[in-house]
Amino acid sequence: MIIRDESNLEIEKVKQKLGLVGDVYIIDNIIESLASHKKIVPNSSAKTIEQAEEERRIILKSK
Repeated sequence: MIIRDESNLEIEKVKQKLGLVGDVYIIDNIIESLASHKKIVPNSSAKTIEQAEEERRIILKSK
């Protein structure tokens, strides 16, 4: 699920605690921004949060 920046007050509080900025994706108990996704997946080719979310779903399915 994609959560757009400043669209959900509860998510904004979580983002602030985690040091995340911008749009984020949430999969199960994982929340990542595009920047944090690229740190976790250094060979990521994602240019958008939607692409990052899809990459993460593929990675999780392969485990």
